Amino acid sequence: MGKVGSLRERLAHLARLPVRVWLAGLFSLVVTLQAGPVLVAASADGAGWVVVVDGAVPIPAPGLEADRDGSTLVIPLPATCPRFGILFRHSVEQTPVIEWFEPAGDGDGLLLVATEYRSYGAGLPTEAPPGARFVRLPDRFRIEGLAVPVGELNLRILPLTEHALLVGGEAYDLTQWAGPDGRLRVRVLAAGLVRKDDEEEGRS
Repeated sequence: MGKVGSLRERLAHLARLPVRVWLAGLFSLVVTLQAGPVLVAASADGAGWVVVVDGAVPIPAPGLEADRDGSTLVIPLPATCPRFGILFRHSVEQTPVIEWFEPAGDGDGLLLVATEYRSYGAGLPTEAPPGARFVRLPDRFRIEGLAVPVGELNLRILPLTEHALLVGGEAYDLTQWAGPDGRLRVRVLAAGLVRKDDEEEGRS
């Protein structure tokens, strides 16, 4: 539970769902530019970076660990490509959108490095900003070469937006992790920092 299969399967599932036009104007991905305090989390063996999801209702799944009160989940990022994506259904176009993030070079927060989408429409770009590249692929559009600093992600999870966290070719269903208020915080930390905080909490 919690894991919903490969990225290809997740995109295919989103593409088959019916259009819900009454969702127009609802933007459920909210990005904040302030990094939050480091919370206690479980260690991630062998990973240089980990994705930390705060405020989660934990569901056991391979590759996931939780802190002592169960509200923080940790997923290791691949060492060769420390990148993760947030997949969601666009509120107007009703098509999948993926925002790709990497740890900032100074270790403070995130960088938005790419975005993918399947159709043009309201709120979706038609060209790349300066310094980035617009790529037309057979089944989608991609803007890559971005470097937009982001402290952390504060997400409002709704069943109809079908948010998923993409890590290492796997998709984790965020709708199963969100509590009653639907809010989750997603950030990255160095794995060693996570271990240190966990040990300090154990001594307190």
